[in-house]
Formats: sequence, C-alpha cells, structure tokens
Amino acid sequence: MKKLLFIFFAAVLLLSACKKDEEKTGTIVGTLQFESGEVIPFTLVLLKSDDVTIQQAFTDDKGYFSFTDIPFGDYELLSNHDEYKTSKPVAISITDENALLFDFIFTPIVSLQGKVLIGDYPYPANKIELFDNHKVDIKGETYLDLESSFEFYDLEPGVYYLKLTVTQDHIYEVYGYLWNGSTWVWGPFDIESFSFQDVYYPIEIEQDLTREVVLNITWSGSGFVVNE
Repeated sequence: MKKLLFIFFAAVLLLSACKKDEEKTGTIVGTLQFESGEVIPFTLVLLKSDDVTIQQAFTDDKGYFSFTDIPFGDYELLSNHDEYKTSKPVAISITDENALLFDFIFTPIVSLQGKVLIGDYPYPANKIELFDNHKVDIKGETYLDLESSFEFYDLEPGVYYLKLTVTQDHIYEVYGYLWNGSTWVWGPFDIESFSFQDVYYPIEIEQDLTREVVLNITWSGSGFVVNE
C-alpha cells in the first residue's frame, strides 16, 4: 500500500513539474526601427506563431513595444506600416524568463496591389500574371477576386509586366455596352469580329514601396487595351 502511495505522489509531483515547465513565459521589449536607425512610432507590431497572431502591440512615440507572458517557443515578428504595408517576418525564440531586449529592423515587403475595371465596374473574375521586364519569366499569377482586386507580394524593385487575358466569354458578360476610355459606347456590337488577345501593361516598382494601380480595360473600336 505504501509503495502504491509513493508511486502516486511521485506521479503527481512529476506532472506538476511538467506543468510548471509548460507555463514558463518570457517577455520581449524592443524598438521598431528602419535600417538607418530611425525609430518608427505609433505602428502595429504582431507576434505570430504558425501564422497565428499571438499578441499585438503599438509602438509608442519613441518606437518602443513590448510583449509579456509569452510561452517559451519560436515566433515571428511582423509590422504593419501605413506607407510600406507589411514588413518581412523576423524569427525570434523565447527560451528565458528574463526580458529579451530586441531591436526589430523593419524591412518592407515590396508588393503590387491593384484592381481591374471596365469603366467603374469590376472586371469579371479572370487570371492575371506578372512577368519580368522581358515578358519571358513569370514571377507570379493569381485570380481577380469578386471586386477584381489582385496582389503580388515580396517582389524585387524593377520593371514588370502585368499580363491580362481579355476573352470573348468575359466580354459577353458586359455585352451591350463597352468602355472607350471616357464614356460608355452602346451596342449592339458584332462581338465575333472583335480582336481578343493577351494585353501586357508595364509596371515599375520602386524600393520599399507598395505599388498600387487601377487598370481599366478599354475598347479601341476593334480590340481591347489596358490603361492605368
């Protein structure tokens, strides 16, 4: 009996010790700054684990932020800036109960965001592709959402081409009126005689910026072009 009680209490103590280890937490205290050393005030900082936000905080007027009661483990820090949008994630590990002092260097993700319209109306769902400046290597592809919006992330600065396919099937959905760049032109049209082709539009993306564009599909009289 005494032996059983000993085993029982030993198991309880072992579980308690394990639970205590699991509950160990740490703290992150740091500043958000650019590579130049300039601090970034009043900006959102996110602490994530497996793409799930664990905590979030805003920097103060001196760029300071802090996270407390963080279970030991591996995390990522990201920041959302009004001008530069999202930073590249920075890996960080919590392995000590003492406060971890950390300078979070904000490295912007260069991205391209936009919409595709016919006049003021969203263009029906379609694929849009991003090519290099020689129109050879594809850098990304996505489908326009219900509002005809698209995004390409983590790009290098430079010149790209957006490739948009204007198809007869999609134009049928707006059959009866077409946009010529300044006004709506009303049909009926002999749509079978229209020229349908892939349209490339040049886009220059600068360092540390999120490029935003609104592209408009315009009927030129026999074919289609894309204008910004």
